[in-house]
Amino acid sequence: MTRSLSVLLPVHNAQATLEADVGQMLDVLPELTHDFHLMILDDGSTDATFEVAQELTTRFPQVKYHRHSRRRGAEAAIRDGLAHTQSPIVLAHNGQTRIDPAEVLRVWPGYSKATTSPRSSFQLLRRDAGQPIGPFRGIHRIEPRHQSESALPPVANRRPTFLSRLKTFALGE
Repeated sequence: MTRSLSVLLPVHNAQATLEADVGQMLDVLPELTHDFHLMILDDGSTDATFEVAQELTTRFPQVKYHRHSRRRGAEAAIRDGLAHTQSPIVLAHNGQTRIDPAEVLRVWPGYSKATTSPRSSFQLLRRDAGQPIGPFRGIHRIEPRHQSESALPPVANRRPTFLSRLKTFALGE
């Protein structure tokens, strides 16, 4: 759990779902590494996405925010996110589908509870590999080393979430 990870979440007009999506990601990311940050990449939203994102960056120090003044597309948002991160491992969401934290576990190398999945809305990239892939120049896919066939445990059996641990710490419960 020593690898540094940057997570890129391109969004557009995500006012209604952003807080829940970020909360779900903050629940699962500590299972992968203690050294992570999540970057919200606002692709020219015209709703209150900016205000929600700013509030999230205030509440959670691991959440960062970058905004395009006009819509340029998820690919451009991801390119900008790559330019604003230094982590050797980057997890990029496609910006087209709802966020499913279980997909993060599916693409994370060596995660013991991972399951195989033909498609994922997340792409795991690294900065130090050979050939470029897709539209991301200088960034390359990390292939999972080992994936277990077992499914994720039921939610009731999972460890306490990041947000619940934070609440317990803050409120002294």
